[in-house]
Amino acid sequence: MSQTLVSSILFLISAAIWALLAIFYDDFRWLNLFLFIAFLVMGLSKRRRYIQEKDYEED
Repeated sequence: MSQTLVSSILFLISAAIWALLAIFYDDFRWLNLFLFIAFLVMGLSKRRRYIQEKDYEED
């Protein structure tokens, strides 16, 4: 398993945790939503980079 894949999975798991925290804790809802979006974007960009690296290696 490559490091890019592992980091993308960890970012997506972190995004899910922040989303759950945004649902349960009203005090920091905007902060949690912001962190959810930030980790989601980072995770998806890492996932895209992993797919591009995998396609590059196959060529």
